[in-house]
Amino acid sequence: MVIAAFYAAARGEIEWGHALDLAVTALDLLVSHLFAIDLSSGEVLFSFEAGNGPAEAMFEYIRHYHRIDPRTGLVLSLPVGQWMHCHEHFDDAFVAADPFYQEWLLPAGGRWVSGIKLEDEASVAVIWGLNRGPGQSPLPEEGRQRADRFGHHLAQAIRLYRRSRSRVAAIRLGEAVLDRIPTPVILVDEQRAIRFANAPGRRVLDAADSICDRHGYMGCVNPSDEVQLNLALRALGLAEGSVLAGATPEDRRFLRLGEGAEAAATHLLLYAIRPKETLGAFGGSALAMVVPHRSDGRLCVDPLVLATAYGLTPAECQIAVCVAKGMSIEDIAEVRQVSRSTVTSQLKSLFAKVGVSRQAELVSVLSTLPFEGNTPHAVA
Repeated sequence: MVIAAFYAAARGEIEWGHALDLAVTALDLLVSHLFAIDLSSGEVLFSFEAGNGPAEAMFEYIRHYHRIDPRTGLVLSLPVGQWMHCHEHFDDAFVAADPFYQEWLLPAGGRWVSGIKLEDEASVAVIWGLNRGPGQSPLPEEGRQRADRFGHHLAQAIRLYRRSRSRVAAIRLGEAVLDRIPTPVILVDEQRAIRFANAPGRRVLDAADSICDRHGYMGCVNPSDEVQLNLALRALGLAEGSVLAGATPEDRRFLRLGEGAEAAATHLLLYAIRPKETLGAFGGSALAMVVPHRSDGRLCVDPLVLATAYGLTPAECQIAVCVAKGMSIEDIAEVRQVSRSTVTSQLKSLFAKVGVSRQAELVSVLSTLPFEGNTPHAVA
């Protein structure tokens, strides 16, 4: 059934996600990930995944953690058709000290991976990754044999798929990930042309409370907010020569829209997405990721906003969510199954990044994200 589904996906008869989901069940995986990389540019040409991995974690991988993933280079260095099983290369001591594992993979719910390079032609490498969680073991011998058989046919299916699908039509990894995130997200270029909006982001635009879609361009309902938005986008330096005179391009900007009461204000987080830093997963042009947030006095902690606004690791985001719930250090250590000293260390790092010194101050910042916080670039 799995093999037949691979060929059906290659012919366009079913979605790749469905075919990979069958492999997840057959091999008892957490996530099955199939992607192609242009080795000359580092751009992801297509990417499909299935399983129970959180979309927010995948976005963080695209945004930062792909740069320090020790497994990718190892798979790319192997001959086509040879498997890499991470536990044969990275022991417990390496995992305990490696930031990729400690900051991203383990907090995201992953642990073991087996990977194979299915194709390496014309500067394009196609990789299939099989991911299992901490509560599982590495892929057992029986699973390896099945995966090897699946991989042989998947490689043939991929060759069929690549011949029938142009690079222009390839699915962009970044947009596929954002489609799965419940947070409203809108991608715009420097001129505010809307390049993408996930379903929650489209609802925000359609509601037109503070921002709206004006014939394909993101506009502000309140005319007085237009200048602020233009300046914020210029500060990101998305286009060559567009940064304000004498300024260095910024990675993020916080913006408050509206002249009403504070409780009714709409806040925007603008984050620069640059192709070289995100595997080209959002295309070849720099864009701004716009995350709108309606401040209504309720404490609502969004891990994606947290990570993007303050550069937090997934582990630090989890700590912040626990703090927002009023949990003590002891409670957090018990829930996350780590030592009290680990929580204390992560909390200290979290305080430094957000710019606070006490848990009460952190809760105050979290209650008004993404605008509030001790950031030097907040725009009032």
